[in-house]
Amino acid sequence: TLLQPIFWDTDVNKLDTERHREYIIERILEFGNENHVAWLFSQYPILSIKKVVEKSRGLSRKSKNYWGIKLGLWTALKQSVKKQSKIWPY
Repeated sequence: TLLQPIFWDTDVNKLDTERHREYIIERILEFGNENHVAWLFSQYPILSIKKVVEKSRGLSRKSKNYWGIKLGLWTALKQSVKKQSKIWPY
């Protein structure tokens, strides 16, 4: 099926779109392509997706900030993401 590559460790036939809502949204936002994201936005209300982005601990900082900006949750990267440790001492 369409979602099998995203859920490589899960039987997609056993996923319940309501009961596993947060898990599904996180996985697709983290690993999905355009088709997966289109399916996600057709499946869930935008408010549900925004809530997951705001509260998720399963999304990487990069994905969380990308989707936060894309969904209008914030207009710039959060300060914690802007701070980067330097590899070179210059």
